[in-house]
Amino acid sequence: MIVVRGEVRPADVVISVADQGLGISPEDIILLFVRYYRVKMSNGYHIPGTGLGLPIARTIVEAHGGRIWVESKVGQGTTLFFSLPKTTLPPDKD
Repeated sequence: MIVVRGEVRPADVVISVADQGLGISPEDIILLFVRYYRVKMSNGYHIPGTGLGLPIARTIVEAHGGRIWVESKVGQGTTLFFSLPKTTLPPDKD
């Protein structure tokens, strides 16, 4: 199951996407946002991909003044978070 949540805080908005999968080890979490990095599954299972999704997401989020991070426990799943600052839009001029 995948759970997507949003939280509006005073200075920003935080979105999280959580799964109940295998989880990611702490040493792999450190490298998740490095281009082309692929987590090596201990069971030999290969998940297809290029290792570019999270580095691209990080570039986009940071370009908008936000931040992105991951929390995970092996055997308990992973949650990806990103925050974007709240800004006030100028009023429409009609």
